Amino acid sequence: MDLPVNYILDVIYRNCKRVKRTRREIYNFECPICNEGKSKNKKRRGYFFENEKYFFCQNCQRSWSPVDWIMNVERISFKELLKEANEHDNTFNEIINKHTNIPIKKNQHSSRPRRMEGETQYLIRIPQALFFPR
Repeated sequence: MDLPVNYILDVIYRNCKRVKRTRREIYNFECPICNEGKSKNKKRRGYFFENEKYFFCQNCQRSWSPVDWIMNVERISFKELLKEANEHDNTFNEIINKHTNIPIKKNQHSSRPRRMEGETQYLIRIPQALFFPR
């Protein structure tokens, strides 16, 4: 089962300390399950790989699917998880729809080659703070 990535990231930012996006699709944080042992508040050993959609902790030496990890961290049942993810996805779509009246800028300086003659690219800028509150 695939959970929306924006819901997974919201759970990470809500429950983990010192979250950092290390690469394009890798998030690093303090593992809330093992609490990092003796190195608490010093090291970040938990990882979420957005491409493969799995969690890994170097301290626990465990990997989880997003469903198992969220159920373990949030201490909720599978039914509650599905309900919460569905509500979150609807809220996310409402935020996007609310901010689509932001002026759309046409990207004139694209670095990638055009594939079709009439193709145009658009940039929509939405503040990141709307999706990842601290």
